[in-house]
Amino acid sequence: MSAGSQPSDDASLPKFVEGASLWDRPILPAEWLNGLDPDFAKVTQRVMLGIERGDSLTRLKMQLEKVMSEEGRNATEIAHGLFLWPYLIDRPDELLAAWETAQRWAEPFLDEPETASLLISVAAEFRMMIEDWEDDSTDAMAEGLEALRDALPSEEEIAEWYRKTAAMDAKSVAIRLRGGTWLIDHDRFSEARRLLNEAAELDPANPLVALRLAECERLDHRVEAGLTALERALQHGDEAEVLFEAALMSVEAKRWNDVITYAQRYDRKSENALWTHYLLATALYELGKLDEATAEIEVERQRAGDDEDLHLVALQACIALAAGRGAEGAIAAESVIERSWADAENLSEPAMTEILERLWHRLEKSGEEGLAKRLARRMVVSGIGPEELFLRQRASETERGGLHEFELLVHQPLAEDWPEHVGCLPGQTDWEAYEVVWAVLAEDSDDAIGRMLDWQRLDQTHEPLVLEVKDLGEREDPRPGILAQEIRTEALRV
Repeated sequence: MSAGSQPSDDASLPKFVEGASLWDRPILPAEWLNGLDPDFAKVTQRVMLGIERGDSLTRLKMQLEKVMSEEGRNATEIAHGLFLWPYLIDRPDELLAAWETAQRWAEPFLDEPETASLLISVAAEFRMMIEDWEDDSTDAMAEGLEALRDALPSEEEIAEWYRKTAAMDAKSVAIRLRGGTWLIDHDRFSEARRLLNEAAELDPANPLVALRLAECERLDHRVEAGLTALERALQHGDEAEVLFEAALMSVEAKRWNDVITYAQRYDRKSENALWTHYLLATALYELGKLDEATAEIEVERQRAGDDEDLHLVALQACIALAAGRGAEGAIAAESVIERSWADAENLSEPAMTEILERLWHRLEKSGEEGLAKRLARRMVVSGIGPEELFLRQRASETERGGLHEFELLVHQPLAEDWPEHVGCLPGQTDWEAYEVVWAVLAEDSDDAIGRMLDWQRLDQTHEPLVLEVKDLGEREDPRPGILAQEIRTEALRV
């Protein structure tokens, strides 16, 4: 196996890795399960089985430490130990010693790019653990966690280390994939793109490289570039997850015939998979093939075993309205507006936004202005207001000069009945408050705050608090108003 390749046999994957999805798979040491001393291999296999069974991590850690400390360990074995190490650490009080141990193991082999890459991945994993612990920490514990973070390489140092290890080995796909994945998670898209493009050139057929590169491009608002990455991989194979992602991204790009092509290919690869026929129905609706779209929705409903999923009801409303069945469409739209959106746990926030915006546009085209306004209002209250709604508001304003763009960080306390509130989305039911950034074009900060509050106060019991105001400078745009309602996040501070 080459230094950059990854095993294709699922049986070679650690069984403790959750899920069969490519997205869930770790990026293994390049020579996974090869080049190992037989005794070392037995111990590491025992450790992996122990993790899978839920055995004592303390005992498993001692076993790995013992075999890693024996003389004669080679770089491949050290890489395996580093890969397993973060799975054995679950307490803040052992993290610093664990990092020092990882450094000690790796130190003789830091000129080996794979070892160096896996060492910095240990640091990256440890920093992520600290972030998870902070979510549930007391003030006293938070101070200790901050000290632990300071003992680890910084985000900038980790990024530099990933760049260095890639430069050390011009042929390693694994190193570039490892670094690119971490860079995506930290919104460093241009750096991630460079590493992942290099990986794609080295291994054009690698499905996970294609998926990660497409993810990077989508998050950086380059959907067509993401589709290109997926299509390149599909020239070399027919991986189901790549086909599904290509269908999803084709929806974003409004390439409806491509949606049909990729969804049908995916359906042939994945028996009774959900979402396939919903995607087909969406594309057929957009192409004006309403009877065919209805038939696809019925297939999806049979597979899902649920007639009332939000995305299916919303699309059925669109089809009925487009077909001139106004009463039927209005009833379905009313159902979407009145139901709990927090229960739609099978929808991501971007997917829900896309689904509801499609319904909003269809309601307006069909003359259902009252329903359209109610839907748009609820979307704003839910933090997913249509961009077009804000554009229209600004278009109605009188032109004026000297406007500045302001960025407002807002803290919104929530009432006790928040889980039942119209603004609550999936995964948000246990929130006590959230924070959101509004971008506003205004004459001054007071004007910006006032314009933001007109929207933020909608259907809220408690008064929002403005935590921060940034003046980003003068803009040529002459019409004031909301530029963007960013994605909101759970507030971890009062």
